[in-house]
Amino acid sequence: MRFYGVGTVWGGKTPNEKEYLDVFLDNDFWCMGYSEEEKPNYAELIMQIKKGDILIAKAYVPETNPIYYVKAIGIVSGEKQVDNISEKFIDKLGVSVIWFKKFKPYIPLSMDKFKIGGNRTHTVYEEKNEKNISVIQKLIKFDYELEV
Repeated sequence: MRFYGVGTVWGGKTPNEKEYLDVFLDNDFWCMGYSEEEKPNYAELIMQIKKGDILIAKAYVPETNPIYYVKAIGIVSGEKQVDNISEKFIDKLGVSVIWFKKFKPYIPLSMDKFKIGGNRTHTVYEEKNEKNISVIQKLIKFDYELEV
C-alpha cells in the first residue's frame, strides 16, 4: 500500500480556480485537471497508483499559509475512473476511490513539524515520509467529532 497526496482544486492560483472535492467524494473517483499531454510526469505517477493505495485529498499553498490541510482520505478501488461521471471528467486521468473520511474543518498539519514542503503543492505526489504516513494512518483509524 502506497500513499498519494492529490489536489482537488483546478486552476491553481488563478481567479477561475474551482474546488472539486465534493464532486470527487459524491462520485467515488479522483482525477487531475490536466491532460496527460500537459503534465506527462503527473500522468506517469497516476498510472502507478494501484487498487488498495491510499489517497489524501490535500491543500497546501506555502506562499500564503505554510499549513498542509488534509481534506479527505480514501482507498483506491480501481485503476480507472468510474463510468458514471460528468463529461467534463471523462478525458481526465484518474482512479476510482472509496472516500471513507471527510474532514470539516480540514485537519491542519504544521509544515515545520511534519517536514512538509517541496512537491506537496503538486497535483499528485507519492508521500514517502514515514512520519507523515504515520499521521495519516492515525487519521484513518480514529473518528473525530470536531466542533465547528
